[in-house]
Amino acid sequence: MGNTERFSSGVEAQPREWEILKHQILNNLPRAEQGLNIFGIKSFLKELGLPAKPLVVLDSKGVKALRDLALQFHYQEDFFSSVEFGGAFLSELDVCIVDRNWVEYNSPDKEWIEGVCVHELAHGTRSGYADEEAPPFWEEGFADYIRIRFLERQRQKPKQVPADLPRAGKHLASASLPRVRYRLPEKYGYKDAHNAAVFQISAAAGYGVELLCRRNPRLFPSLCRSRQTPSALAEVRREVDSVQPGLYEKLARLPLTEDAFMNGLGAILKAEESAVQAA
Repeated sequence: MGNTERFSSGVEAQPREWEILKHQILNNLPRAEQGLNIFGIKSFLKELGLPAKPLVVLDSKGVKALRDLALQFHYQEDFFSSVEFGGAFLSELDVCIVDRNWVEYNSPDKEWIEGVCVHELAHGTRSGYADEEAPPFWEEGFADYIRIRFLERQRQKPKQVPADLPRAGKHLASASLPRVRYRLPEKYGYKDAHNAAVFQISAAAGYGVELLCRRNPRLFPSLCRSRQTPSALAEVRREVDSVQPGLYEKLARLPLTEDAFMNGLGAILKAEESAVQAA
């Protein structure tokens, strides 16, 4: 997304305006980080050689203050219009926002919110984020796999549960979604207020990336390097295509939709099956 897209048309968004808005977000909004292992999250990213952008966790009061700031600065996009969203990386401002108020409606535990923090910070690790769009499957897959790697430090080995991936928020609903079932690790979802397993759209991509990294241990270090060194993308492509020729590009062409990410996960599973049969 370009640098000015989130500002209303007719308003020329200057870097100085962004600096003022960023300063107010970082210094004037009421934080809600109590009980969260923010230090541990940032240390985890540092161990992977990934930078941690500023992170702001807000409660309902903070979200309202953010909305007021957005109107004041003509910042168009409301990242918290749906309580099922949870967080966002504001690329123009280089700031990650997480809505802790999300817990009150969906009832995931504290660990899930820490996972949202990791996911959004992972988005912020890519050099030149605001200047060039990344392929959605690879971008969301990397961010969610990083989230899971962090959560695996917090949890015992999860059991496998059959789950419908399309149980994402209503903002991602798709009437034409194919009813395909995969066995997903429970770690990719959370229990909602009705104790039902719920999975966001990024879970399909994250699990797909995890499978590829298990298949080829060289892939994950290449993915991390590619966040800061664009030339390392050639390594990523090579390692992915070692599983199946052309697989990287096939996944890179997928749009950000539920059925596309489902199809991407299916393509990875088929590639894995073919690789096993050929071995």
